[in-house]
Amino acid sequence: MPLAFTSAAAWGTAAYLAGSADGAVRSGSGSDGRRIWYGIAVVGVLGTMGFTRLAMMGVIGRLLEISEMVNVDGGSAVGVRGEEVVELLASWKGMNFVRSALAFGGGVAGLWAMMGF
Repeated sequence: MPLAFTSAAAWGTAAYLAGSADGAVRSGSGSDGRRIWYGIAVVGVLGTMGFTRLAMMGVIGRLLEISEMVNVDGGSAVGVRGEEVVELLASWKGMNFVRSALAFGGGVAGLWAMMGF
C-alpha cells in the first residue's frame, strides 16, 4: 500500500504540474491530454488497492482460515478438500495478474504522459 500511495501521489503531482515545464499550472490542449494520462495512471495504481479489497479479500481470508487449521506438525487441515485449496490458489493467481495489470497499465499511462505522446 505505501508504494501505491507514493506512486499515486507522484502521478497526481505530475498531473497538477503538467501545465508547463516550469511547473506553473496552465491549461492548454497539450497539458490537458497529459493530465488525462496522469489521471489514468493514478486510477490504475490506486485501482490495485480497491481490487485487492473488493475482489481478493474473500479468497485471501479463506486461505488464511485454512492455514490456521493446519496442524503444527504440518498435517492436513481437517475438513478441507485439497481441491478447494488448489481452486483458491488458482483464483488468487489470476487475481494477482489483474492487479499487476492495473499497476502496469497505470505505469505505462504515466510514462506515456511523461514522454509527451
